[in-house]
Order: sequence, then C-alpha cells, then structure tokens
Amino acid sequence: SDHIGRRKVLLFLQILLVLSTMCCACAPSYHWFVLGRALQGTGSSSGAIVLAITRDCYDKEEERMKVAGLVFACMLLGPLIAPPIGGFLATRFGWRSSFFMLTGVSSSIFLCSCFLVPETSPKAPKSSYLAAVWRTVANKNRFLSLLLMALYKSTFSILDNNNAFMLESFLGVSIQQASFMVSILAVSGASGVVASSLLGRKPVEVMRLTMPVVFIVAACDLLVGLFSSKNLRLYLACICFQHFVIMVPNVAVNIGFLQDLDDIAGVASSVQTAGVFSMASIFALPALLSEKQGPGGMLCVLATIVFLSLLFTSVILRDQHC
Repeated sequence: SDHIGRRKVLLFLQILLVLSTMCCACAPSYHWFVLGRALQGTGSSSGAIVLAITRDCYDKEEERMKVAGLVFACMLLGPLIAPPIGGFLATRFGWRSSFFMLTGVSSSIFLCSCFLVPETSPKAPKSSYLAAVWRTVANKNRFLSLLLMALYKSTFSILDNNNAFMLESFLGVSIQQASFMVSILAVSGASGVVASSLLGRKPVEVMRLTMPVVFIVAACDLLVGLFSSKNLRLYLACICFQHFVIMVPNVAVNIGFLQDLDDIAGVASSVQTAGVFSMASIFALPALLSEKQGPGGMLCVLATIVFLSLLFTSVILRDQHC
C-alpha cells in the first residue's frame, strides 16, 4: 500500500473477503470450503491497512489513541454479537446461512469503502520492501514493542481458545451459560479499549500509567490459579479484569509502533500484524500443554506471560527515558 496506495489494497482485500465468503457459503465439497476459509483469512488482513490509514490521518499520538481505541472497539463487536447471531442462523436455516449473511455484510462494507474511503498514502517511498522491513525491526525498542504486542495477543488467544473449554469441562458450566460468559469477556475487552481512547495521553504515558495495574493482574492470575481456580466467580472476575486492563497498554503499544514510520506505514503495519500473530501463537503454546491442569494451569501460564510483558515494558520505558 506504500507503493500503490492504501485505497486500492483495502478495496482488493474487501472484495476478496466477499468472494471467499460466498465460496464458503456455496462450497460443494470440503476442499472448496477450506479454500474459501483460507482466502477469507487473507481478505481479513485489511486490519493492517486500517492501522496504516490511521497513521496517515492522525499525526499526533494522542489523537491516534482516541481514534484507534474506537477502531479496536468496533473490531471487538464481532466476538460479542457473532456467536448468538451465527448460532441462531445455523440452527434455524443451516450452517450456510451464516456465510450468506456475512457475504451481505462484507458487500455492504465494500460498497461503503468505494464511496467513503479516500486515498491517504503519502508519496511512494524510495526504499525497497526489504529495506523498509529492516528499518521496521532493526530498532531495538520497536522490536521489543513487537514482542510485547505478541505477548498481549497470546493472552487474548489463550482466553479465546481455552475459556469455553475450561468453563464446560472443569467448572461445570452448560454450553448456553458458557456462551453468555464468553460474551461478558468480550464486553470486558471492549471496555478496556474504550478506556484507552478516553485517557487522552501519549502511548508511552499510558504504558507507564498502567504498569502497576498490570502487575496486580499478574498477581491475581497467579493467586487464583494456585489456590482458587475452581471457584467460578473468582475465575470469571480474574479473566475479565485481565482482559479489561491488558487492552489499554495493548492499544498504546500498537499506536506507538508506527510513530516514526509515516513514509512506510503500510509495510510497517503488515510486519506488525504478521509478527504479532506468528509470535503470539508460539507464546500461547504453554497454555495448550497445561490444558490437563484445568483453569489453574491456564491462569498460571497467563500470569507468567503478563509478568514477562512487564519486564519488556520496563525496558522499553527505560530506553525511551534515556
């Protein structure tokens, strides 16, 4: 998008999402369905372009914090409203109906983008793609920020993938109750994102401000994981508190990452997205190995990751202070 424009790449990814979703809805076989889902993943990567567009439009970090908070909150609406709607459609009209509905929603978003999204990319950079990638990751603080975002993302992935299983298998919760509790977790995360947009501070200030609270989160995870992991109320309070708190510095680090990369924001945001998702999957592996230990094992893994994120945050803040 740095070379050919944000708008062109965004519209291409959105039309790809429309076509791939329709492919899933009309898939005559398992292989076509898998192909459609794979292309859906590619089409859904437009989030990286949205980050670059935000960087183009808002130069001040405080303004980007406010706008990005609202953008991230909108992204979290999916996990909040999709399960009940998708479950109802699949039960009433069959599993294909969910994909037909998503095709309609994606098409509407694509049409809105055609008329409403302008080109925001600055002039094409003189550096090559590889040079831009190297410039993005060669900076020590920026690389540490990438690791920090991956740690935050791994906590979200662990909760997204394991929470319902823990509730049903170890805490005796029914499927309907688990769905409701998953929605509560999504609300907690969305509330944290909104809170980050209301602070009105620079990303570095937000990171410094939230460090003591993040430490409390890690301590709560560890204590509940070791001594009260089978208490449903404590477990829910612990993970909702964590989801709310971690979202605040997560938004801050995401915004600060692109601060000095306005001329290569497209490449930088793609490196950011790819790096965070790939490293987060590695950081989340211990949670899979601890599944047999139940909620206690998962909470201890989360506590370890959050403590590690505090270490990275302190190094980043120290270097920036110097």
